[in-house]
Amino acid sequence: PATSRAQSIDPYDQSRVPLEVDTTDPKLAKIVILAGGVSNKAGQHEYFAGGALFLKLLKQTPGVFPVMARDAWPKNESIFRGAKAVVIYMDGGGKHPTIDPKRLDIIRKLVADGAGLVQLHQAVDYPDGMADEIQTWLGGVWKRDIGCRGHWDMEFTHIPEHPVTRGVKPFAAPGDGWLYNLHYQPGIVPLLAGKVPDNSRTTPDAKAHAGRDEIIAWAYERPNGGRSFAFTGCDLHSSWGIESQRKLVINAILWTAKVNIPAGGAKVEIAPDDLKRNLDDKRAATPATKAASPGKAPAAGAKFIDAKSLPGIVLDDTQGKAIGEWAGSRSLGTIIGASYVHDSNKNKGKAAIEFQPEIPEAGTYEIFLHAPAGSNRASNTPVTVSVVDLPATLRKINQKNADTNGRYSLGTWPLPKGKGTRVIVSNEDTDGHVVVDAVQFVKK
Repeated sequence: PATSRAQSIDPYDQSRVPLEVDTTDPKLAKIVILAGGVSNKAGQHEYFAGGALFLKLLKQTPGVFPVMARDAWPKNESIFRGAKAVVIYMDGGGKHPTIDPKRLDIIRKLVADGAGLVQLHQAVDYPDGMADEIQTWLGGVWKRDIGCRGHWDMEFTHIPEHPVTRGVKPFAAPGDGWLYNLHYQPGIVPLLAGKVPDNSRTTPDAKAHAGRDEIIAWAYERPNGGRSFAFTGCDLHSSWGIESQRKLVINAILWTAKVNIPAGGAKVEIAPDDLKRNLDDKRAATPATKAASPGKAPAAGAKFIDAKSLPGIVLDDTQGKAIGEWAGSRSLGTIIGASYVHDSNKNKGKAAIEFQPEIPEAGTYEIFLHAPAGSNRASNTPVTVSVVDLPATLRKINQKNADTNGRYSLGTWPLPKGKGTRVIVSNEDTDGHVVVDAVQFVKK
């Protein structure tokens, strides 16, 4: 019976998804799918499960050979060779995995050679300094100066005629996550647009256009003949259960790869259980409180400080939102609270801690990361400061530097009142142990 079949599914078993299985057959349209790492809550940002779904759906079109890489980037970069299109489905902003210069060079060359480019959800968000170039590739890019985002119900009542919209019918996507009011290139073709709540308009530019339908998906033909597509929805994995959304995105991937799309659109058949498969196991993505329990006596020479004795707002590691595996320790240095956490120098790109303070009063604040220094620490720990209405800024912290006494300035920032500030520490591409003890916000 259906119930026993559903119970037999392990929703977190990703071992059956073929990864980086390549082809050298020039007659096949190779499409590379880059599925981001673990992010957000269960059911949101299910990049691996979404990528695995694309893999299955694209195989329903003859002559297409999809190749999927997990954790945002392939172990074997040769899979990009001969790719007709690349699909990028992952986190954005300062956490965007493709902003590494070497990775960006590979995408840049593919775009220059005319390969298709598809970017979904937060992948359209790039830091200043590179956003303008990405805009010329993708046709649009989200930036904090005018962009808005959030979760709400949307309805797409008008579907324009375009190869990407073949077989796509008007549809609604309740409660999904959206980005809008982007910077666009001349010549983009809006494919999905709809009403957004005016209270979601958080920037002056967006507020000036209250009541306007906002573009959520578009197609773009680049001057060199390459094709691009972006869709800022698909935060919720459940939305892939909407046939018209699946058809829109699979049509778009095929269109960018210059594969013919039938009159009724691509086949996008799924089984009832497909949306329950290949999910990220986010049961371990709990606050660092649980991971931080060191279970050992303090090491000799360790000094402990009560966070309440420090000036400003101090968020201990136990108050951060942790993703991935973090181990607790209290082995050396000046420690805030009972312990600090570290990534054990493994699972690079899969661990992060996000801090979101409640700022009581708007003003200028200096932000500090606290983390005991040591010779086995990372010299390039990525720390992103994200403040509403400002560009996200990525800094690399040298945690080997003992001269800092474990306190690293992340700069001075104009912070708004409320919860519009985030500090994210990750272990992406780091060369040693990443350590996190606390984040401090001191009003100037």
